[in-house]
Order: sequence, then C-alpha cells, then structure tokens
Amino acid sequence: MWNEKGRDDFQNNNFFFCVFFFLMVCAKGTGLDSSDSVYFLMAIISIPFWVLYVTSLSWSPATLRYAMTIFAIACITTLITKKTGIMLSVMAMIAVKDMERERLMRWILKLWACCMAMVFLCVRCGIIPDKVVSENGKIWHGMGYGTGNIFHASAVILIILYMYYRKEKISYAELFLLCLTNLFVYQYSASRTGLIIGSFSVVLDTVLKLFRKREGFMKWMMFGLTAGMILVFSFSFLLPVMYNGDWGSNSLASVLNRALTGRIQHGKTVFLSDPITVFGNPNELSAFLDNSYMFLLMKYGIAVTLMIGTIYVLAVKSMIHRKDIYGIYAVSLFVIYGFTEQFFVNSFMNYSLLLVGNEIMNIVLRGQGQAYSLQERRTDVQFE
Repeated sequence: MWNEKGRDDFQNNNFFFCVFFFLMVCAKGTGLDSSDSVYFLMAIISIPFWVLYVTSLSWSPATLRYAMTIFAIACITTLITKKTGIMLSVMAMIAVKDMERERLMRWILKLWACCMAMVFLCVRCGIIPDKVVSENGKIWHGMGYGTGNIFHASAVILIILYMYYRKEKISYAELFLLCLTNLFVYQYSASRTGLIIGSFSVVLDTVLKLFRKREGFMKWMMFGLTAGMILVFSFSFLLPVMYNGDWGSNSLASVLNRALTGRIQHGKTVFLSDPITVFGNPNELSAFLDNSYMFLLMKYGIAVTLMIGTIYVLAVKSMIHRKDIYGIYAVSLFVIYGFTEQFFVNSFMNYSLLLVGNEIMNIVLRGQGQAYSLQERRTDVQFE
C-alpha cells in the first residue's frame, strides 16, 4: 500500500522538481541571457531545489556512477570556465531520472508557450522594448529577445515541442498553422536559419504522418536522420579546417561561409587563435561562434564534448533499437539547428539533452530494450 508518508514524500519531490525546472525554463523562455543578473539569481534560487530533489531519489549503482561522473566533469569545467551553462544543463539531464518523458515535454511545451506569449504581449504593449537592428535595408526585430535569431529560435523550439507532443495525432490543419506561424515569426525576426529549420521540421513531420505505417520507409528515415546528425557534427569541425580564408572562392567551405554569414570563418579564427583544452577555456574566445559544437569544444573543452557526444550516440542507438522515430525526429532537429546557433549547450533551450538524458538513465542503464512503464511507478513526478 502507498501510505500517507509516501504520498507526502511524492508531493514534496514533485514540488522540488517543478520549482527547479519552472525557474530555468522561464529564464530561457523569456529570453534571458546567462550574463543577465536576473538569470543568475534564478539559477541560484533553483539549485537548492535540485539538490533536495535528486537526494530524495533512489539510485542504482549504475545510474549513480553515471550521474556522479557527468556532474563531476561539469563542475570541473564550470570552475575553470566560470560559465554555469554546462553545469545547469547536466543538472537537468540528471533530474529527468525516472520521469515519464511525454508528460515532462508536454509540461515544458505549455510553460514555453506561456513565456513566449507573455513576452510578445509585453512588447506589443510597450512594457518591454523591441530590439531592432537595421542593416543593408534588412530589419531584425528581437521582440523582447536578445536578437531576431533568438526570437525565431524560441518559436522553432515551440514548434518542435508541439509536434513531438502531438506525434502521429497531429492533423494537416495543425501542420499548416505551424507553417504559417513560422512565416509570421520570420516577418519580424528576418532569421533565415530559423525559417529554414522551422520549415524543415514541419515538412519532416508531414512526411512522418504520411508514411508512418510503412516500416521500411521508417527504417530509412531513422537512418537518414542519424546520418544527418553525424554529418552536422563532423562538418562543424571539418569546414573551418577546409576554409582557406578566401571569401570569394567557390570551394564548399567558402560557399557555405557566405551562405551562413561568416560563421565558418569565425570558426577558423577561433581554431587558429585559441587553445583546445581538456576542461575548458577561461578566456573569451577570439571570435563569436554560432556553431554549437565548435563552441562546445573550444569553450568547454574535450572532456565535455566527448561526454555529450557519447551520451547522444548511446541514446540514439537505444532509440533506434526501440524504433522511437519521434524521439529521433526531435533530437535530430535540435542537433541540426545547433549547426547555426549556439543554444545547443543549454538544456533549457536544447530539449534534446533532456530526451537523451532520460533515455540513458531510464532505458540504457536499465538494460537495452527492457520494457519500462513509468506510469506504474508511484515515485514518478506527475505534472497534471
């Protein structure tokens, strides 16, 4: 029997978890940067609730070793770089232990939507200023976020979360409305990468809806998405090495550099000027990096890059084994987006980190392919 004490413990644990995630999701959902004092304050307030939550969980030897290892690497990197992003991300990846991921992602979806709606309304009412950048006749509206790119990235995150939540139940009318939403946001953000990734995610979900009952096609789809993730990660490092510094050249690296407004050139600059370290670089990088994987390596070091890469490989392998096409779909979209935006290293924007973290602890470390129903566990956090 589940006695009164067990019910009270469950409710307290639920509260601790929700406070931690509520504060951090709202911080990123409202566009706060990690350098903002309000963001730092929200992080400081949330950490004790994370400690209370994880210390109340039951841990197997395997999951405890895993959690302690990735947390130790994150802590060492944070002490060296003085950047809390990777530590908070790892804390979130640990906190999703024993979570039913569908309910978790649905809860985050609702919270993210509320944050975006609140920011948009505040801007339209003049409470929050709209940061506007004009260059060569092109205008970018931040709409309460740091830049137009961040505003559009936030909208694309919302679209991906919604499609992951709806899965095969999504209608063609919903897909059409999501496409219109993406175009509407582009009118303000002028973010080409946001427009492309948002459109690609809707088209890909439409393909999944059309062919989800064809097992052979789904196998090829999983293979294609997995190969795409590998190529994105590999080319993040290969293209800066291949770039010869000639802006007008017709080489692949130069053509892509022009299309990506100098992103590859910035990677080349950092490769030549900054050291590759084991646990991160305490100094500011010599150029701003939009590519998440270059930033991960050059700022946070080899240890964190290998750690995150290994987690993704093991988690995606498990998802393929379980034929979790929508899990691979969501993860791949975040990974692809990381090629042009830096938010990949933050679990409260790159929600694929929560998906793979959940996969590792609840599936991989419990035994590959082992049936596991979170609904049957009384200790699981519920959001509704």
